Amino acid sequence: MVNYDVGMIERYMMVHKLSKDSFCDRCQISRETLDRIYEKDGSVDVTSLLKIILLLNVRMDDFLDM
Repeated sequence: MVNYDVGMIERYMMVHKLSKDSFCDRCQISRETLDRIYEKDGSVDVTSLLKIILLLNVRMDDFLDM
């Protein structure tokens, strides 16, 4: 299990008034990928994680809560 900091995603969506689907569209990831992140699934590919952290403008280790 990976400890993704989904709070960062939640804050971004709240500030920008986005739904989960809108967030996925902005990141160009699938809704399934976002759901796997919320479930703390470790099988999320690095490309998807990079798209998210670039949009959030955060460091990977902060997003992975390391």
